[in-house]
Amino acid sequence: EPAARKALFPSACVDLMGFNGADFARYPFFAWSGDTRMCYRCTRGAFQARARSAHFGVYRSADFRVAVEPGPGEAGGGLLGGEGRPVYEGHGCGLLVGSALTAVACAQVVGAADRGPYLAWSRATRLCFACTARQLDQRNRDEGFDIYAVEGVLAHIPSPPSPPVPPAPLAPPPAPWPTADPRTGVVFPGQGCGSFVAYGVHSAADCARAVRAYAPAGLLPPALSWSGSDSACFACSA
Repeated sequence: EPAARKALFPSACVDLMGFNGADFARYPFFAWSGDTRMCYRCTRGAFQARARSAHFGVYRSADFRVAVEPGPGEAGGGLLGGEGRPVYEGHGCGLLVGSALTAVACAQVVGAADRGPYLAWSRATRLCFACTARQLDQRNRDEGFDIYAVEGVLAHIPSPPSPPVPPAPLAPPPAPWPTADPRTGVVFPGQGCGSFVAYGVHSAADCARAVRAYAPAGLLPPALSWSGSDSACFACSA
């Protein structure tokens, strides 16, 4: 009898099939396929009528009953991978909790939800599994996954620098304009700028009046550019 959902590892079948106390007596065994990832409940009669298949394994349901887990430090002693390295490479375990871009992100999700002291994470698929100590013991060989201790990974998250890196310095203020010629009012002789206002303007004073008339109320440009050779007037922003 197939379960409603697939399981990447046989250790997840019992939980995904929703077994309760009575189900362990009704279905004392289950079969799991590494090809299809499907779980199948097996009565005692179905177990006795089993057929040989290279695509299935048969497991005792009671061996995968999720029990109360030992407290921190009571299970998995000596298994921690140094510096956050995997506890078991090429193995998977537990129940899917979601996807995570890194093993650190997976550890943060599993740790925040208090789903178990271990995790299985796949670099290829980014799938993240939470594993109890019992599920760790029932781990399954899978080259796509590695198993980590949650605390071992979280303990090696880089700390922020101390003292904090100072912010980048602000850009220097713009250089002040040079002093205008007291006779002509010219600031940058021989240079032009700005948006065209009018032709036929015969003096810088006339250009200033044209710019004042051209500008919207309250938005008078701070400078102007005037050409005596072609009588062109331009309004210049800062």
